[in-house]
Amino acid sequence: MMSGVGRLTVGGCQKLLMSSPRHLTSISPSASHFTRQMSTDTGSLAARLSSSALLRNQGLIGGKWVDAYDNKTIQVRNPATGDVITDVACMGGRETIDAIASAYDAYHSWSKHTASERSKYLRKWYDNLTCPN
Repeated sequence: MMSGVGRLTVGGCQKLLMSSPRHLTSISPSASHFTRQMSTDTGSLAARLSSSALLRNQGLIGGKWVDAYDNKTIQVRNPATGDVITDVACMGGRETIDAIASAYDAYHSWSKHTASERSKYLRKWYDNLTCPN
């Protein structure tokens, strides 16, 4: 093997490590770790997302799910088929300003919690996201 070149395998990915001015790396994924079955059935996808409570068509501003102020929506399409999955609120400048102001306010209250408290909140959020009731 050449000086400055090495191989590392982590989680089924093999990396070729090269010593260079830019520290370039290349990754070759192992096919066995990345085998996935994909469906282009849009109805099935939308139904599964809706039933999991992960699909929302509104924007979150100030802790509340809201429609665009002008009630405009945009279509979300499956890139594989072009089929419409759902319509979502088309948020504009006013909604963006309100969302940023709300996030700024939330940051100040959130930063008053200790790291341990924030960790507990994030863990509870993760648990709710991965195993919704």
